[in-house]
Amino acid sequence: MHTPSNPSNTKPHAGNMRQPIDIPPLKEELEACPPDVDMHIERTPLPVHSGMLSRNHSLCPVRFRIRSCVNVKLLPITAYGISERAFKICCIAFEVVRGRVGVQALRGMVTTTCCERLELMRDLMKSATSNHVDLHSKRFYAQPMPVLIDGTAVSPMRFEITIEVRVGSLQYWVNMVLDLRGSAWICTYLDMG
Repeated sequence: MHTPSNPSNTKPHAGNMRQPIDIPPLKEELEACPPDVDMHIERTPLPVHSGMLSRNHSLCPVRFRIRSCVNVKLLPITAYGISERAFKICCIAFEVVRGRVGVQALRGMVTTTCCERLELMRDLMKSATSNHVDLHSKRFYAQPMPVLIDGTAVSPMRFEITIEVRVGSLQYWVNMVLDLRGSAWICTYLDMG
């Protein structure tokens, strides 16, 4: 039995590829939209506060970029303060994971859940690197150097922040969430990897 071939059911191959075409809106779609509505929405970039953090214990200034994706005016002093807070938490967290300082150095800056997870990570890192001297020296002897702090206000009470950190020749990314609790910005989520 012979089945007629249908070109619409055949799979395209390199010589049979069709270029995409613009599909005009259906008549019903045009009628549904009121005539005074502009179909082209102009997007405005998010306002960004950027600058440099120069810290005494850092060998070079750290760039920061903080923006708000909510309808809240973000002051430059707030952007600088959030960046400083994130920088401090990041550097202390690295030292906690290395076992150089106790987790109590982060009390009042991070939640108890974050402290418990950092202690667990410290124990895992200690056992994982104890037999590998080269890995241990790469991770534990070079000073952590934050390079970039990039954050976004996702609500008036929350910032999500990503920090690029270099430890010797290794590059790490730290993600954290800072929530406003009372009058202080507290880290409620901290991921180092």
